Amino acid sequence: MLKEKKKAVIVFDMPENCWDCPCFSGNAGEMYCAAARQGFTRSQEVMLKKYIAFLPGFCPVREMPEYKMDWRAGDGGYESGWNDCLDKIGGCRR
Repeated sequence: MLKEKKKAVIVFDMPENCWDCPCFSGNAGEMYCAAARQGFTRSQEVMLKKYIAFLPGFCPVREMPEYKMDWRAGDGGYESGWNDCLDKIGGCRR
């Protein structure tokens, strides 16, 4: 029986493209995404070099969810718990 592993989260500024992502490594001949655990195909490399302002479809990096507004005065229920969780992860109030 396999032991269930604990989960972890890494928080960093959302990159606009692979070149700005801390998970990306590469040079002219080899490109690799540590987050997706895969290398880039030749056609993906060409697209990244030509259109550098996007993240590829296989990118697992996601933006932090939005804060929720309390809709019940003084309730401190679900929305407050959601927002507290985001604060603990490292979100910032917008």
